Amino acid sequence: MNPSQAGTSNSTLPPAGSVGLHMRSTSRVANDNIANVLAMAETVREVLPHIPGELIFQDLQRTNSVTVTVNNLLPRPGFPLYEARAAFSHLEVRHYDLLPKKGWEVDLDAVEALANENTVAMAIINPGNPCGNVFTYQHLKKVAETARKLGRWFSSNPI
Repeated sequence: MNPSQAGTSNSTLPPAGSVGLHMRSTSRVANDNIANVLAMAETVREVLPHIPGELIFQDLQRTNSVTVTVNNLLPRPGFPLYEARAAFSHLEVRHYDLLPKKGWEVDLDAVEALANENTVAMAIINPGNPCGNVFTYQHLKKVAETARKLGRWFSSNPI
């Protein structure tokens, strides 16, 4: 399953501290590392609760992002609660600009330049807060194509 299929799964991680999650490990991730992957997946899930836990777990296994700080791409200007929540969960924040001369569209070139192997997701806010913009269908399609190209999720609130 890949990030573009995120909306098609009902799988989630159990609540923090619960028991009974059975995941198959792969040869790339040692059994000793499973606890670290689960802990990081829980942290990511706190920030992206709508992304199925199984996808978060698989992506963290694939990228081996448990020994580094993962990052989130957030809009600038943007809603400060997202940055505060990411900081609380020890996620690095990287800001991409919104383009005021283009109706506050996402600067997709900046998104591509900022994303790296530790990028978990890109957040968009639609309708925009604090700018009040509403992305067109065509722009949202470009955002989704960029996320797919980068192999990352994007999170939208509210839409």
